Amino acid sequence: MRHTQRGSPRPGGRRPPRVLTGTLLVLLLALLPLASPAGAQTAAPAITSGTTFTVRETTTAVGTLTATDTDTALAHLTWAIPAGAAGGVDGAQFTLTAAGVLSFTTAPDYGTPTDTDEDNIYIVTVQVSDGDNTDTANLEVTVSLFGQGTDSDGEPSYTARVVTLHGAEFLNLTSVPPDPNAIRDLERLE
Repeated sequence: MRHTQRGSPRPGGRRPPRVLTGTLLVLLLALLPLASPAGAQTAAPAITSGTTFTVRETTTAVGTLTATDTDTALAHLTWAIPAGAAGGVDGAQFTLTAAGVLSFTTAPDYGTPTDTDEDNIYIVTVQVSDGDNTDTANLEVTVSLFGQGTDSDGEPSYTARVVTLHGAEFLNLTSVPPDPNAIRDLERLE
């Protein structure tokens, strides 16, 4: 391919700059986005939702996580639980949608905790990414009893939880503190 020069020589024998044509121009234009990528993310997302959650036993929903990012639309942020140990000691017991909805894989039972240290406080690590940058947070999800009643002083007077007997669900009410002489009330849930 031949390059052409335009114009006549300037005084002193210098010619005007050449006009790039053909293959060289195409190559330079192709490289231009590599030098300055369009849409590159420079700011990392930041998780803004709290790090502690409390959920009632027998429910799977924990909450929807939130984040901000100054150069990425929120709809383009992606949530995940890191694989393996990086997901937290109890991470395998949770699911997290790409939109940030955190849930237990199986509804927890307060009376039979399955977290690592069996204290009904589950530890999970979550992360949010904008495609280039990531923010990570360690969350604590506390499982509480199904329900709890209080007396006129605001002190706990009973707890309520759902129990399953022979395939039927019952509401179990227990006095607080437990009274060995009290009759436990079971009411079948329909």
